[in-house]
Amino acid sequence: METLLIIISLLVVIISIIIIVKFFQIASDLRIIKELLKDQTSPSNPTAITDTDSELKIGSSIVEKKTEKQMKIIGIDEKTGKYICSNTNGITTVSLNHDEILLFDDYIKNYHKK
Repeated sequence: METLLIIISLLVVIISIIIIVKFFQIASDLRIIKELLKDQTSPSNPTAITDTDSELKIGSSIVEKKTEKQMKIIGIDEKTGKYICSNTNGITTVSLNHDEILLFDDYIKNYHKK
C-alpha cells in the first residue's frame, strides 16, 4: 500500500514538473509572438507606412466581403500590394486584395440595410 502511494506521488511530482516547464515555454513563445506583431505594426516598418489608396489607411476598420468579418488594417505588403488585416482580437492576420475588403462605414451604409 505504501509503495503504491509513493509511486503515485512520484508520478504527480513528475507531471507537475513537466507542466511547469511547458508553461514557461508557452510564455516564452507568446513573448516572441508579441514582439513580432509589435515590429510588424510599428511606424518604423516601411510596409506599414506606404498606402496606395487614400480611403484605406493603416488602422482603418474594414469588413472582408466574403466572410463579412470586421477587421483592422495593420499594414501593407510592398511586394504584393495586399492589405495585412487583423481581426478584432489581434491574433489572426490575413492578407487581402483591395477588391476583397470594404471600409466599415461603407459596409454599414450599403450592405447592412434592413
